[in-house]
Amino acid sequence: MWLLLLACATAPEDSSGATDSSPERIDCTAADPVDAPEPAVSDAGTNVRVVPLTTAAGDAADVLISWSPDATRAWKEGAPVVIAAQPAHKVDRTWNLHPGMYYGPDVGVVELQPVWPGWTVMGQTSGTFDAGGEGSQAVLDAVLAFAAGGPDADGHTLEQYVNVPVCHGAVALLSLSSGGMPTMAGLASFGSTYAGSLVGLTLYEPPSLPEFVIEESGAIWMDPDPKTDADGDGYAWNDGRNSALDEASCAATGCVVDYTHLAWSNDHRLSDLWVGYDATLPQGLYFFDGDGSGALDLDGAGLTDVDGDGAIQADEDLWCRPLALGAGEGVKLYYTPGLTRAAEALGAARWPPFVATRAEVDPFWAARSMVPWADDVATALPDAQFSLVYSSIPHGPPLATQPGERLLHDAFVNAGVRTHYNFSVDAARCFGGQAFADYPGPPPDDAVVAPEDMDGWGILESTGAANIQAVGPLDQLQQAFRPFDHCPEASASE
Repeated sequence: MWLLLLACATAPEDSSGATDSSPERIDCTAADPVDAPEPAVSDAGTNVRVVPLTTAAGDAADVLISWSPDATRAWKEGAPVVIAAQPAHKVDRTWNLHPGMYYGPDVGVVELQPVWPGWTVMGQTSGTFDAGGEGSQAVLDAVLAFAAGGPDADGHTLEQYVNVPVCHGAVALLSLSSGGMPTMAGLASFGSTYAGSLVGLTLYEPPSLPEFVIEESGAIWMDPDPKTDADGDGYAWNDGRNSALDEASCAATGCVVDYTHLAWSNDHRLSDLWVGYDATLPQGLYFFDGDGSGALDLDGAGLTDVDGDGAIQADEDLWCRPLALGAGEGVKLYYTPGLTRAAEALGAARWPPFVATRAEVDPFWAARSMVPWADDVATALPDAQFSLVYSSIPHGPPLATQPGERLLHDAFVNAGVRTHYNFSVDAARCFGGQAFADYPGPPPDDAVVAPEDMDGWGILESTGAANIQAVGPLDQLQQAFRPFDHCPEASASE
């Protein structure tokens, strides 16, 4: 998962050709090392350690730290910090044994990953899983405070663990997919506290509305044959989309969806259809009854492509994927607000007790829909940079117009902050090397990118998701602080 780094001998200019204009120097703080057990070593070759934090409310939290093992400086002033907020709508249990880091040792940044409530990382866990809710937001707040120079729960600062000067005024935040849910809601609440430290926010393929978070739009992985353009629209990967959703209608309040054929099935479990669901969830789910049979019709492989043409057509069924919270009798399935309203119209007799009602769904998604928070985030961080990073093939919603990215991009632009799609060619070549050899660069900042042109500006999928995700924050660090406007020295690759 870690970023490949090639040495760059000279400092790249930014896309505007700007030069160093005697900027204010960055305060990078050094401290005596903490007396602690030896850290583990990640698959990326960095030192890793989980340390305890305390939230503003006094609750326990944890953060995963990753840093170069040889205590060298790749950045001339010290080590900037990148906070990587993992997807928040499910628990990734592989992180307990193999936490995935986005930066290798040569990049020279300190990487922090919030440990969301309910996650277990290197044996440490705290709180109850809340799918990016208030508990996750509180953890992000605690991690930002730690990155900005505050102590952990044991009174130690970040530089005491990593044994190099840490630049607490050079912090970049990266959110991955649904990691944007606690990121946006949290920054809207407490972001102004860190305005002096946080140089930018990179959102990688953010599912900015409930329809995208839980893929009521359909999903890439629902495509029966992702290598074949079965419907002939020019895209081989989008044949699992929901034809009942009008992607051209998507706005800050949601998307127009035709729920005429919404139906309930008592015959299937969510865990039978997707491995991400716990097998203990109650039986039953909502689906779009495209063929009008009254039952969720599957083929022999468990897909709804019953005619075998490689696409989910309008006259075939498509099941809806809710977020599941809680356990046992207290479990709740959270569908989108639009689906919930349509389902309630079917009548109380068809309303299972484990499906969240409208009164429960509305506040749940109000804390997790990203677009409505854009104005507050921009107000809290008026000098930060905002980047919407995406590839030519989305990782979730199979929508070529990339409405999730466009909605957030436009919201930030309208709020008057510096907003970009993807990142500069200079940063891509410096930090990603040959992986970005064919990268043409982002669209100009003043360009109005039409929905039908979004996929043409997407970074090639062959570049690799980890490379794509990792470069954005480094680009922001270079552009925000001129002392950092150079490629790190990568002695191992010279």
